[in-house]
Parts: sequence; structure tokens; C-alpha cells
Amino acid sequence: MAKPHAKDQVMQEHLTAWELGGLTQTDYCKQVGIKRDDFSYYKKKLLRRKLSANQKHQLVPVQILDGTTHINQPIKISHRNGFSLDIQLNDDLTYLKPILNLLSTIQ
Repeated sequence: MAKPHAKDQVMQEHLTAWELGGLTQTDYCKQVGIKRDDFSYYKKKLLRRKLSANQKHQLVPVQILDGTTHINQPIKISHRNGFSLDIQLNDDLTYLKPILNLLSTIQ
């Protein structure tokens, strides 16, 4: 893995501030005087580094519920490439596997 540069830390601080601030990327960049292309580059670069540092496949604990339990919240499935799906229990899950297969091919 490549050695982090000093600008990586600065950009990580900007990314954190942007995530907490509620602005669009474009508005944040204008506000702090960063080029939008630089921001996007570091966002992707630092996300890739974070993902490669983490284990690519992780086990997730699952609790099996009996048939009388009702869940009103969606189930969220997040993929390592940044995509996520919110699934309601009454959704048609026929297309779930093809969607997950497609997402797994995206880098």
C-alpha cells in the first residue's frame, strides 16, 4: 500500500467536515476554496484505502426471528464499493440476487 501524503490528512479532514456539514460537495468546495475535481479524487482515493485496509469479506451477525415478529424498519445492505440498498420486508426480492451480483462487479 502506498505511503500516505501530507495532503491526504488535510483532505481527510475536509471529507469529514463535508460529511458532517450537510452541504453538497460542490457547495462545500466553493465554501472552502477546494477544486471540485481534487475533492472527488481524494474522496475516491481515501475510500479505496479505507476499504483495502479493512477485511474484504466480513461475517455479519444475524438474528433469526420467529414468524410472529414484525419489523417496520428496512433492512440495509451495504456493499464495499459504496452502494447500499434499503429493503422493506414486503418488497419483491426476486431481483435482489441479480442486483447484488451486478454491484459486486463494480469497482
